Amino acid sequence: MHLGQLSFKPKLKSSDFIKHKASITTYLFNTLTTVVYHNPKNLDFGFYKVSKVINDGKETQQPVTETHGMIEVILDEIL
Repeated sequence: MHLGQLSFKPKLKSSDFIKHKASITTYLFNTLTTVVYHNPKNLDFGFYKVSKVINDGKETQQPVTETHGMIEVILDEIL
């Protein structure tokens, strides 16, 4: 979070994921929000990038400035 804008820069290891997912529930923008990181290729930190952010069911660009309860962050390999 920087100046009221949220950007995703995960530093998760492949062992941090359970069934290719890692999640946290916290307050963002005064709303209880669950952020779910999807790592379908079970990549380790340094080998993935954020390929897509889905905010409340709609694909969005970073930085995120509002949410209503669910953010999904899709990780894919760095090419």
